Amino acid sequence: MIRHLIFDLDGVVNLTEVFSQQYCREFNIPYEKIFPFFQTDFKPCLIGQADLKEVIKPWLIKWNWSKSTEEFLAYWFKAENHPHHQLLKQIQKWHRQGFNCYLATNNEKYRVEFVAQNIGQPDKQSVFFTDDSEENILAARNFGFIGLVYSDYQSLVQYLNRLLPPRI
Repeated sequence: MIRHLIFDLDGVVNLTEVFSQQYCREFNIPYEKIFPFFQTDFKPCLIGQADLKEVIKPWLIKWNWSKSTEEFLAYWFKAENHPHHQLLKQIQKWHRQGFNCYLATNNEKYRVEFVAQNIGQPDKQSVFFTDDSEENILAARNFGFIGLVYSDYQSLVQYLNRLLPPRI
């Protein structure tokens, strides 16, 4: 029986365009100038092996950013902050019904320092995970979780309403 619901941050709970594409368009920077950072220096930040504030500094000059690193990160995080309010209300409803609801993400520490990572060791068949990446859903299913590729709010709610046992 499903007791734990895990929702991916970007593309599910937070609806946003990829930041690098936004930045390129707004500052008229070729994507080829930004893409290498996300393929190289950024990756160790995602797993805590590097500090984003340190590794991004040399890149900001290449990207024509004239303000501080902190101002850049504030701009970045604000640009990506587009919560799916309707879904968040539904998640709150499921939580009030007694389901454990969690947020999953592979972002670096400055963006997710508020996210608790410890969900214990639930029975794998009691965990539902949704993400907009088919690759991540396949990995979750291989791990034993029940997974659904997120496409839109209505489909997610309909799927979970069929899947979840009624709660009072």
